[in-house]
Amino acid sequence: MGNTFEQLFTHAAGQGLLENNSTQNRSFGLYYDDPETVATDKLRSKAGLTVDRAVQAPLETETLPPQKYVSIEFKGPYSELETAYHWLYHQWLPEKQLELADAPVVEEYLNNPRELPPSEWLTRINIPIAS
Repeated sequence: MGNTFEQLFTHAAGQGLLENNSTQNRSFGLYYDDPETVATDKLRSKAGLTVDRAVQAPLETETLPPQKYVSIEFKGPYSELETAYHWLYHQWLPEKQLELADAPVVEEYLNNPRELPPSEWLTRINIPIAS
């Protein structure tokens, strides 16, 4: 996803989407598959950011439908997010007996990784659950 985000921000900057953006760009990763059950080369994901106007190719707009989520914030390098996911999926969600929804997991990256050391990176993990 790192390379995908680099491309996204390069194209967005080229279209002036990162300048004077009233929505203060928020960046997201959408994850459609479980890496414990899907081969790495088959995993599907998307990189996104909020914008306040139309985009041009190669960028696309997508609006996520309303969805109920369980959310936690993780502090640390992206390479350690697996620890939080493991706890959520193998301990917390089963204990709470929550049913997962058929929707992508949404990660929101709450600060800029270029401005902070990995130990300070904040990620909100949003797990879709059924109503």
